[in-house]
Amino acid sequence: DIHIPKNAQDGTQLVMRGQGGDAPNGGVNGDLLVVVREIKHNKFIRQGNDLYFQLDVPILDALLGGNVIVETIDGKQLTTKLPQGVSDGFKIRFSGKGMPYQDSNSKHGDMYGVVNLKLPTKLDENEINVLKSLKGKGNFK
Repeated sequence: DIHIPKNAQDGTQLVMRGQGGDAPNGGVNGDLLVVVREIKHNKFIRQGNDLYFQLDVPILDALLGGNVIVETIDGKQLTTKLPQGVSDGFKIRFSGKGMPYQDSNSKHGDMYGVVNLKLPTKLDENEINVLKSLKGKGNFK
């Protein structure tokens, strides 16, 4: 059995004393060196104790703002306010929702949602007319 400590990161080396190969002349067994390799997550990218994920935001939600629900790595849901006029690449910080620190039972890194603006790929005639009516006015100059 191998105990892997919490927050063991890619490349963490664990030494299992006396669990390696037999000594050539009847001496003490060698040590077994275990290197941790992280499996990539399908949603989160880890940078130290912080987690990053792509937060897909429809263009109208980016323009108008509002609430967005996100899921943490442990499956909990969080609601946060999306600021009005948020731009592509904007980072929303979720303090203390990242990976735990190895030497602490309570301290965690942060989680960041990186805004990815989602543009419609096809507009109907009514949508085109609404957008044309805004073109050249106010913030749409």
